Order: sequence, then structure tokens, then C-alpha cells
Amino acid sequence: MLLEHALEAAKSKYDVEKSSISLEGEDYDIYNIKLDGQLLLKLEPDCENACIIWRIWVYSDLYKTNKGIGVGSTIEDILEKYSFKFLQTGGGGSVFLQLNEIDINLELDPEALTDEWWKNGAKFKDLPKDTKVSLIIP
Repeated sequence: MLLEHALEAAKSKYDVEKSSISLEGEDYDIYNIKLDGQLLLKLEPDCENACIIWRIWVYSDLYKTNKGIGVGSTIEDILEKYSFKFLQTGGGGSVFLQLNEIDINLELDPEALTDEWWKNGAKFKDLPKDTKVSLIIP
């Protein structure tokens, strides 16, 4: 979808603000979509040719998979509906859960990732089952 069309549609219902994000040492434009001051989504464009939406960052529990998984869901909730593929670590200590059935990244709440968990090899089986999803990147 063209970025300008998405922003136009979003502005009819939500507050939209342009911001920037630093990823892998590069700064990129990003558009925050908010409702009553609460961050719902971030739209990350790719403007190599025409500006299109390249990636959507989901911060709100209003958006769910077709099986009801979203921000705030626990590992236990997820494993009742999907199967685990692998963990991926990112910059700043972030950890993403990948699933077999759908192509999304579920960031796990960094508060649940204790120093002991990291020191013991950062294994999926050692994560508390009540660890929550804090961000979804489809």
C-alpha cells in the first residue's frame, strides 16, 4: 500500500506523527499511529521507488491473529494455538518468538528476560510460560 494512502486513511480516525527510529546504526522515518495518546502502530515506509508501507509494528492489544494472539498474550496462550519455531535475539536485548504456522515476530517482554535466563543459554524451554508479548511485527 502506498504510504500516502495509508496515512490519509489513518488521519481520519487517529493521531499520526512522523518520527524516526535507529536500526543497525541507520536512522529511518517512521509514523506513529495513536488513539487518545496510546501508541497503536508504527508504520515503517520503504521509499526506494514510491513510498510504500514496508513494515508495521503493532503495540496495541486491539490487533490479534485469527487465533486471538496479540500484544499481552502469554507464551502459554501462544503454544495452545501455534507451534514454536525458534527464538531470535535482536539489539538491545530484545527476543522474538517465531512460529511455524504464521510469518510474524512476537517480541517477548524484556522484563521477563532475567540475567539468569541469559547466563543459562537463553533457551526457550527456560522462559516462564507467563511471559507476555510486548510487540508484534508481521
